[in-house]
Formats: sequence, structure tokens, C-alpha cells
Amino acid sequence: MSFSLINSTFVDTQFGLNLLSDITQNQLTPCVFSPISILLSLAFVHLGAKGHTRKDIRNVIANGSTDEQFIEHFSFLNKLLNNSVNDVETLIANQLFVATFRSFRPEQAIRQDFTTQLRKNYNAGIGLVDFKKATEAAKLINSFITENTKGKISDMIKPDNLKDVDAMLVNAIFFQGDWRQKFSEPAESNFSVSANENRLVPMLRETRENYLYSKDDEWQVIGIPFKDKSAWFGIFLPIRRFGLSENLKNFNAAKFHNLVHNVSSEYIYFTFPKFKLDYKINLNEALGKVGLTELFTERADLSGIGPGLRLGSATHQALIEVCGMKSSLNTDDFQVDQVGTRAAAVTEAKIFFVSGSSSTPLNIRADHPFLFAIIKDKAPLFMGIYT
Repeated sequence: MSFSLINSTFVDTQFGLNLLSDITQNQLTPCVFSPISILLSLAFVHLGAKGHTRKDIRNVIANGSTDEQFIEHFSFLNKLLNNSVNDVETLIANQLFVATFRSFRPEQAIRQDFTTQLRKNYNAGIGLVDFKKATEAAKLINSFITENTKGKISDMIKPDNLKDVDAMLVNAIFFQGDWRQKFSEPAESNFSVSANENRLVPMLRETRENYLYSKDDEWQVIGIPFKDKSAWFGIFLPIRRFGLSENLKNFNAAKFHNLVHNVSSEYIYFTFPKFKLDYKINLNEALGKVGLTELFTERADLSGIGPGLRLGSATHQALIEVCGMKSSLNTDDFQVDQVGTRAAAVTEAKIFFVSGSSSTPLNIRADHPFLFAIIKDKAPLFMGIYT
């Protein structure tokens, strides 16, 4: 398979769906994460990996790509997504924290060509940290994360996490977007977790002609536009009630993007929950399950970063908040409400759609478990499960 920037958004999406499949393997779990944040962190490691380790990263994430294509894609993505347009802000911050002692010992120093490439391709800063003073080091790294997630994630790194650490790569993504149209205040209504379990949750509801909509024989997608036309919040609602687990088993990037690319404006009376999710993933185990089995072992060749280095534990945290007026995401905290969405993170199907308005709106209730995603420039910045 050839790899190009034309089909590379499939890479990001398929990676996210593979992680989602792993998370929900045993049971549906409310979760949120940023595939882009995790992939960018792996792209940093790829720059300094050698031999089979470099090849493994490239093949698991973008099989068929060359090193040049791999770097070009993630460098392009890093630049593309870092912008602010029409009350929709996307911020990506990258930083390499290096143990202070390595700057005084030439035989153990981080390689200059690695830091140069990190700056050139990913605009990553380099900072010296005394990891032996774990409390101070954690405070310094957390300050970087807090600043670049607008305060949404403030205490991700614990001093105990820094034992025997020589270097730490940090990627933080922040998203905040105002809905193109605000919603009225929410009202409590039943959300069916399963056929036997209901709970009262605040629901947003509004009739509009400019929802985005598409469907196939398993899913219907309802998109809520942000003020920036390149971004929208999508709810992927199973057509069969409580069919989310079954649908996810054979859901792939091609089906996802068919649904995303074929949305059009539709007249809908839409009801969906206001919610906030905060989720943390241990990437050592998760990345091992998608094929990167040696990355966190002594067999990994990271000699392009510096001598004697290996990856320790890796954690991804995300938060999303979806509300009536705006939406934001951070690494990773997710909230949806009547104003909009805020989010942050550190690390072939048949399509049927109807355009135009009719006298009677479609009545769609997202009152059973669904997949959601924040789409920006056709790429899923964040994805998750609400149940």
C-alpha cells in the first residue's frame, strides 16, 4: 500500500479506532482520548529511534510509508492544527525535558541532531530538569502542561512517576470552540445505559436546519458545527439501540471517513446529553496491544536520542467538556454543554443522506450509548465513548 498525505487522515483515525477497540474490549467504558496527541508523541520517538524500533513505529502507525513521508505527515499535522479561527482555538505544545546531568556529560548527552530535528519538524522546545529533585521536576513539567491546556490539566505528573527518568517527551493539545448557535438551558431526561438501566442526565435539545447529518446501515452521524466551519462535534449513534459494542467490532477508518465526508445540512430536532469526561490511559499496555510490543523494553533502539536511553512508563490523559455554548478539550478532560466544547490531551459503506429542510424535522435522541469525536480539518482530534 502506498502512503500519501491524501489518505493519511485514515492513519490517525484507524489508530484511534484500534485503541478504542482495546479500551472497550471487555465492556463499554466511558472514555475520551486524543489520537493525534498520542501519535505526535510517537512521532517524536520515531525521530530518535533506530533500526527495527524505527521500522516498527512506522509500520504500526502508517504501514507502507517511508521515513520521509511519515515525518512529513506529522510535521504537517502539527502545523495545520495549531491555529485559532472564529472563536475556535486549537493549541499544540511539544516539549522535551532532559535530565540536567546529561548536559554536563558529553558521553551521555542527548544528540544534537535529534534536538535539531525535533525543533525543525515539531517546533518542540528543550528544557533541562533535575529529575533527582522529583517534586520540583514534577512541578515544572506540570506547569508546562497546565499553561498549554489553559488550566484544564494541572496535576498529571506525580513525583513518584519520575524515578530513574532521564528524559520526558510531553505533547499537549487544547481545543476550545463556540457552537455556531448556542443551545437553551438543559433539562433532565432519561439516558438508557442498557436495556435494564436508566439514569437522569441533563439533556440539550434544539430544532435546527444546519445540523450535519449522514447515515449508513449501522450508524447515523449528527454533527454540531462550531463557528469555524472546519470543525464540528460529531455523535455517531448506532441505528440499532444498544448496538454500539457490535458496531465497533467492524468499524474502521474507511467507514468513519465515508460518514464524515458525506455529511450535509439537515433539519433535525436533536436531543443529546450535556457531559464532562476525564480519562487516563496507560500507554505501555495499550500500545503493546496495537503492535508496539518492544517500545518500552530494553530491546528498543533509541540510540538516535542519546546513549543508554529507554522509554519508561507513558501516560495519556484527556478531558472533554461539552456544553450548550462552547466546547473544549484538554489532555484529557472533556465537557459538552450549551455553550460549546472544551477539550485537551497530553500525548466501504453505503451512505444515505438527505439535504435541505422539510416541513417536519427528523427527531433524533442520543439517549443510548454512542461514539463521539471532535473533527477538525477532517481529522479526529478527540474521540471517545459516552455511556
